[in-house]
Amino acid sequence: MPTVLPNTLMTLPVRGAPGSGTWGDTLDANLAILDVMDHTPGHGPLVPVAGLNINADLPFSALWAPTQLHRVQFSAIASAGLTAGQRTSLFVSDGTSGLVANELYWHNSAGNKVQMTAGNTLNFAAFVGGIGGDYTSVSATLNYNDGQKGYEFKEGTVDAHGWARLRSADLRLFPFNTTGAIFVGLAAPAGIAGQYTVTWPLALPGSTVLQQIDNTGQAIFSNTVATAATFSALITASAGLTAAANQDITVSGTGRYRHGAREINIHASLFNSDNPGSTFTFVSASGYATFTAGGGTMAAWVDLPVGKTIATYQQFYNPNATGGGITPKLRRINHATGVMNDVAAGVADSSGSAIESQTMSGIAHTVLTGEAYFLEVAMSAANGRVYGATITYSE
Repeated sequence: MPTVLPNTLMTLPVRGAPGSGTWGDTLDANLAILDVMDHTPGHGPLVPVAGLNINADLPFSALWAPTQLHRVQFSAIASAGLTAGQRTSLFVSDGTSGLVANELYWHNSAGNKVQMTAGNTLNFAAFVGGIGGDYTSVSATLNYNDGQKGYEFKEGTVDAHGWARLRSADLRLFPFNTTGAIFVGLAAPAGIAGQYTVTWPLALPGSTVLQQIDNTGQAIFSNTVATAATFSALITASAGLTAAANQDITVSGTGRYRHGAREINIHASLFNSDNPGSTFTFVSASGYATFTAGGGTMAAWVDLPVGKTIATYQQFYNPNATGGGITPKLRRINHATGVMNDVAAGVADSSGSAIESQTMSGIAHTVLTGEAYFLEVAMSAANGRVYGATITYSE
């Protein structure tokens, strides 16, 4: 039997008598096999790597591509050697031509070299417009939580992976789940000289009260003024404003406009000029101060803007006519001499109405430097009540 070679399927000729033609027929058949040999299985042995000598780019016809690759290994090259025909390709730089050595680059269709890696990470700074930092090395995260409909910034796992701080300029807050352009902004002042932090209170108040901030930046909900304060707004007894021990509340003359003039409503602590050691305070529930039995004189200091002209003084009270009457005055005292003078003086009122008032108009007194101004109410009856006063001055 003739022998068939396994790789080429060619037949070894069998020796026969000279002139029998056996060799010629066999060689003809073998040559026909060689003509179509492409080294696929059964058409010649497979070509080993050692038998390859690729000395130019290796094109693939049509859209064919290498498949089932386990890996691709690059050698660092000089990017200056890349030609226009070698664009849209990946390469590793040898560090020449201003590129970073041993980093992976994309040679795009315009001839630009786009860095894809940066050390042990992807080149995020190039991909996402400058977002970088050491968050990858400490496992800090920025996640979107669809259940909460919000983004979560968390610190590194070495720090318990808790909530992280945010540092930025203005913060703009939009109504949740809207697409409009209207926002509420939080901004640091342009001329800020030093840093500080404002800390919110632990809980909301039980009712509407003032919000204050102490010198540590701690916000406080309280109607008790912890330190001496001046309020440049219209303050009434209904606000329930009180003062802590040994502190003053001053109502300044920069309140709201009313009928072309500024107005000051006096609803604050009063002192007893007959007995300086006692203090009368308007209570928030009823909004009045009550005289002690036997009457007396009460007064309330008031800060008035120097140079303004007082136009009107109005006092509100209940004189309690069963025991006498009440006389309101607006007075001033000189800081240097101690001399007191009336600015406007009312008349004794002994009517029995529940709420009375006296208005002194046309005063035309210009507030002087070096003078302290106060409201005085002289009461001859017991249990009289004082509700407050109003001062107006012209611009």
